[in-house]
Amino acid sequence: MIIVANISFACAAIGVVITLLYIGEVSEEYKAAMGAITFICFAIGVVLKAMGSTSIPNLKPKKD
Repeated sequence: MIIVANISFACAAIGVVITLLYIGEVSEEYKAAMGAITFICFAIGVVLKAMGSTSIPNLKPKKD
């Protein structure tokens, strides 16, 4: 999950760059859509990074 989280962060960074490059050339709807996609990629990255770095205890019952 950490790899997918890092890819999602990279997509968010690319989205920020593209949004800043085309800020004056596109309509408000496209700016809002690019901002929303960037936010979603960043949020997915945060969630997957948290899930991937969580240490889950061993819950298997011990055999006697």
